[in-house]
Amino acid sequence: MSRTDSMGEAFRLLGIIFDLQLTMEEAISECSIQAHWRLSSILRSKRFFSLKDFILLYKAHVLSYLEYRTCAITHAADSHLNALDVIQNRLLRNLELRPFDALHQFNLAPLGARCHIANLGIIYRAISRRGPKQLRDLFQLNRISRRSSPRFSLHSYQVLDTTRELHRDYLDRSTFGYIGIFNLLPAVVFVSLEYEGFIPVKEFQSNLNKLVKLASHVDNQWANLYSPRFELSHHLVRDFHDVDLHHLQAV
Repeated sequence: MSRTDSMGEAFRLLGIIFDLQLTMEEAISECSIQAHWRLSSILRSKRFFSLKDFILLYKAHVLSYLEYRTCAITHAADSHLNALDVIQNRLLRNLELRPFDALHQFNLAPLGARCHIANLGIIYRAISRRGPKQLRDLFQLNRISRRSSPRFSLHSYQVLDTTRELHRDYLDRSTFGYIGIFNLLPAVVFVSLEYEGFIPVKEFQSNLNKLVKLASHVDNQWANLYSPRFELSHHLVRDFHDVDLHHLQAV
């Protein structure tokens, strides 16, 4: 029992701090402080590296640290997650790069977009039966046939969305909230010229990244292409359901 907190103290699990209200504020604060320190350290050596090599250094020493806890903090409030966005924005400011240029020249998408792609990858890994059994139990294919309208066709990997009917915003912001986005994805992201059936998770996430690049040319909200924090009925991803493999491979 905690002597200072009647609800109990936060605890650390797999290196991540969990507070009892699951706001994840402590975990994000700790991550932000450490990541800023790491970024400051590598910025001192910026003059010794080319731009490409320096971004690789950032990906290895800062980005990997930030993304270790991605799924644990996905549901946190925007006001908390903004503390992490500041880190990559600081990098781009020091390198005089726009987010658009970082995406297309160095394959460095905004942290939010990378978080969305990671969570969609978890769902895909589960339904393709490549992930742990616990994840397969949480994310299952919808075996009930669903009609597709002439205006909006659905891909064949529809996932059961059992938590949305609970109307809990924290669940809709979590990995469970990405089920709705997953079901709206264009069929082309599940296709590869090299594989049949379930493509590798890496290939699936690469297709998602290419679709983000495609969206960046036509919409200012491209970083939120897969965000579950918007209404599904008017979601941006709906505008790209007709994209074909030719357009995707050309990015």
